[in-house]
Amino acid sequence: MDKPTLTSDALIDALREGLDAFESDDVMDASAADGYLTGMVLLAPELSLEAQHEAYALIFSPDEAFEVGEKETALFAALDDRVRLIRAALAAGHGYEPIIFPFVDENDQIIYTREGILAMSSWATGFYCAVNAFADDNIDDDALAPILRHLNAEDFDEEHREEAQSLIDSYVASHKPLKNLEEAMYELVKAVYLLKKDLQPNVPVTKTTPDVGRNDPCPCGSGKKFKKCCANK
Repeated sequence: MDKPTLTSDALIDALREGLDAFESDDVMDASAADGYLTGMVLLAPELSLEAQHEAYALIFSPDEAFEVGEKETALFAALDDRVRLIRAALAAGHGYEPIIFPFVDENDQIIYTREGILAMSSWATGFYCAVNAFADDNIDDDALAPILRHLNAEDFDEEHREEAQSLIDSYVASHKPLKNLEEAMYELVKAVYLLKKDLQPNVPVTKTTPDVGRNDPCPCGSGKKFKKCCANK
């Protein structure tokens, strides 16, 4: 069976339909889940598969004590595929596309104007959850600002809404205004790749063992010369 590609409609549909089926405000939608997974890949790259599955619990509930059941684990395969594809795109340095569901007007046309940028708030909320779960104190707020500027204070509970709005305002003020949805998407993807570069720089592969001459002792430990032992294997 072919693995889904990064832009696979089938994978996106599986996540969207699977998460929407819970019909709960506590469960992230597919866009928020994608933001969360992207943040997890960036901020916690060394997670084992078991720890990764444990981290999925926040997608289904903000309660840290929440335990996933059969209904939640049924989505793990799709979530795993999405994580794998996010990792591959970030490692390649191109091809990453966040799952954003744009707003449409009364004629079912995508709203690309500045008003349409608000469609990115769900993805940003998911990413913010990953920041709270995985980021350490050394991460640069300026690096996060192009992403977290898209948070919507209305998505926070009333107790923290004013504080959230103040935080969002500071992020917005630190960057130039965005003209439309297309520019906002470009800047968000750019910020994701810059974070990847800062947090997980690609390290060139270097040779750790010296060259073995043909007349040198074979490194396998046989006692023979390299040319009469492993040189031709």
